[in-house]
Amino acid sequence: DIMKCVEAARKRTGDPRGKVTFDLGIDQEGTLIGVKTPKGAKEDDVLNACVREALSRAAFPRSNAGVVTVKKIFSDELVYPK
Repeated sequence: DIMKCVEAARKRTGDPRGKVTFDLGIDQEGTLIGVKTPKGAKEDDVLNACVREALSRAAFPRSNAGVVTVKKIFSDELVYPK
């Protein structure tokens, strides 16, 4: 489901291989508490809402560190053999 969100974001920007980035906030119980645009990235509230919905029932590992932020980056890059 997340890939559908990423593909839709790329379609909105007109860049089918564009970099898509978002931050996930996960509490110490392993529950998603939010999705936001990282500093320096172009704000995309539609992407954030889509990812939040896609992960709304996902279970994440518990943590003793309190709230954990996970940065997700989707980027298609050409790789040339050396």
